[in-house]
Amino acid sequence: MQTFYRQAESLTMPPEIDTKSSSDGIYIRRNIKQVTGSEGVKKYQYQEAFLSFDQYEAYSRDLLVNQINGEDNSQEFENYKKQLDNPIKFTNGHFYKAKWIGLYASIIKDFKDILELYKLAGGDITEYLKIKTNIYDATGQPEQAVEMGIKEIIELYLFLYSYKEQCFNEYKQAAAGD
Repeated sequence: MQTFYRQAESLTMPPEIDTKSSSDGIYIRRNIKQVTGSEGVKKYQYQEAFLSFDQYEAYSRDLLVNQINGEDNSQEFENYKKQLDNPIKFTNGHFYKAKWIGLYASIIKDFKDILELYKLAGGDITEYLKIKTNIYDATGQPEQAVEMGIKEIIELYLFLYSYKEQCFNEYKQAAAGD
């Protein structure tokens, strides 16, 4: 569920979850910061969204799943997820998304498992290491697919993993700045 936040401010500290301000739904707030305004007046700035009761129920389920998966509800985390969805240029000139590293890890693991089993059965894996498969770039268009062997897929994985870690470190630094 996509939640749309708007910037808001108040002279009093708002609750993160506000069930009392409206009979039509619930306000959720995040990134609450106390700031000093003009003439030394202290106020609170934050992001706020209004959800119907049904939307809030879905939001709560999503939030619980996200917390189990190590995600949070901050703007910084949303920015991090957007970075992982932005295509980045690989050494072959095509663009790939860091959020796809799980797929590439799965291909690598499957390939490794099958080759190990084949080797245990007495087979020679030399020829199978030359197998190539089409890997689609961020466009998803067949004409943009690139034939890659396992070595190139591993290189793509490492490239995207490195970028993902860089983005994660930026997210943590931005979150710590609050």
